[in-house]
Amino acid sequence: CGIATNIETQTQKDEVIIYPNPSNGFINIELPTTSLDNLHIIVKDITGKIVYQQLVATSKSSLQLHQPNGIYILELRRPTSTRTFKLIIQ
Repeated sequence: CGIATNIETQTQKDEVIIYPNPSNGFINIELPTTSLDNLHIIVKDITGKIVYQQLVATSKSSLQLHQPNGIYILELRRPTSTRTFKLIIQ
């Protein structure tokens, strides 16, 4: 039982929360505090063009995207890995 609890705790620590999604362009991002070194937020449109990027300084970030309604790709990128999320603006 203890081993399963430890695995669940680790998964929760690594969780990224992006809300609201869908959004009107204002987005909040909550990140694990252990993984902020050299972390960039990058948002791309459906063609792959970068429409927003920012170096992350804190575990909670807010951003305002002034983009047309549609589907976007939000990447959390560091030198050794990238996590990708779908973001909808409506």
